[in-house]
Amino acid sequence: MGATQPLHRHLVVSSSDVDRVVSAGSTLFSPHRLRCRAVDASLAAMGLDTVTLISMQYGGDSIVEPSDPLDYYAVHVPLNGHGIVRFSGEQIETGPNTAVVFSPRDEPKMRWAPDLLQIAFTVPADAMRTHLTKLTARPSGRPLVFSHSAPSKRSVATDGWINTVRMVFRTADAYRQRPLPIGLRRSLEDMLLTSLLMTQPNNWTDTLYSGVPSAAPHAVALAIERIEAEPEDNWSLARLAAETGVSARSLQEGFRRAKGMPPMTYVKNARLDLVRRRLEDPLRTDESISDIAFDAGFTHLGRFSSAFRERFGIKPSELRRTTSHRT
Repeated sequence: MGATQPLHRHLVVSSSDVDRVVSAGSTLFSPHRLRCRAVDASLAAMGLDTVTLISMQYGGDSIVEPSDPLDYYAVHVPLNGHGIVRFSGEQIETGPNTAVVFSPRDEPKMRWAPDLLQIAFTVPADAMRTHLTKLTARPSGRPLVFSHSAPSKRSVATDGWINTVRMVFRTADAYRQRPLPIGLRRSLEDMLLTSLLMTQPNNWTDTLYSGVPSAAPHAVALAIERIEAEPEDNWSLARLAAETGVSARSLQEGFRRAKGMPPMTYVKNARLDLVRRRLEDPLRTDESISDIAFDAGFTHLGRFSSAFRERFGIKPSELRRTTSHRT
C-alpha cells in the first residue's frame, strides 16, 4: 500500500482548516490537547461495527497529549513519515517499519512530523474483551494489555496483522461511494481483532497459544455441520469458536487433525462448492457470477476467481458457459 490516504471521502476534514481537524479528531479519539503548525491537514474515518477506521495527516509538526488516560484500544500504522510516542518509561520511534498499539489506561504523548501519514483504528474496551472471550472460550477476567511496539519488518507474525490492517483499509476504501455491506463490515472487523489478538504480544498470549489441546471431534463436527448448513453466513474463527464452546486455537488444531486445514479454509471451500452448485443450476443462468459469488460470502472477486480455479481447475466464467450450452 503506497502512501496514499484511504477513506478519503467518507468522513473528511481537510485543507488548512486545522480547527475543524482538531474538532473531528476529538470525536474520533479521546479528548486531547493538540499543538500543531499545519499547512495542510486531513482526517477521514469510517465505522465498521464497533471499530472505527481512521486515516490522518496533520501536515505540520504536531504534539498530541490525551487529557485523560485512554479508555479504548487503538492501533496506529504509519504509511509514510515518522513520529515519536512516549509512554511511562518507554519511547517508540514510529514510522513505516513500526506501528504502535495503545491499551486502556495508557497516557501517551505523541509528536508527529509534518510528513507523517498514518492509518489507525480504535476499539472500545468492551468490544475487545468480548472478542477475546470468543477466542479463548473463557471470560476475560484480567485486563488485556498489548505490547506497545509492533515492528512490522522484523516479525513474520506482526507483519501479518499489519498487512491485515492495510487490506481492511483498501477494502473499505473501495466502498467510498456506496455503503459498506453489513456482513462485510463485520467480517473486516473480525479479521482486525482476531489478527491483532493472535499475533501482537499481550498478557493473554500464553492463554491463546500455550498448551492448547485439540478440540474434541464433536466440536469439529458441530462446526462443520453449521458451516455446511449455511456456508454463506458471516463465519469467522471467533464466531465458530464461540458457537462450539472451545478456544480458537483448539478449534484450529481440531480441524488440522480432522480435515488437514484451518477452519476458515474449510469455510472458503464450502462457499466455493456452493458457488459451483449455483453456477450449474439451470434456474440461475440469469444471475451474474459476481452476484452469486457475493451471495455466497465472497467480497473480493479477484481472489474468488483465483480460488475457484485452483479448487476446480476451471474458471467460473468457463463453467457458466458450459452450463449455458447444456440448457
